Amino acid sequence: MIDRIFLSHPRTVGESYWEHFRVAGSFGTAMVGGGIKAMIHAVLPNAYETAGSDTIRRLHTIMVEKRGAKRDATMEMLSVEWVI
Repeated sequence: MIDRIFLSHPRTVGESYWEHFRVAGSFGTAMVGGGIKAMIHAVLPNAYETAGSDTIRRLHTIMVEKRGAKRDATMEMLSVEWVI
């Protein structure tokens, strides 16, 4: 039960619980900040004109690069020829 609730998902993305806590927390904080700026932009159209889309673009880039780096590291690890 504890494994399913706390450890299963972080393991699927190659992170420990605390690594996942840090990454997910930073993403959440960035999304809240971008959302607040987008709400301010709704009231004051000249303020934070690109903050919402900039936040989405930045977080997407981080996520895609992280996945790519993990995929590349896994492929490299699997393709290493061991010489005895």
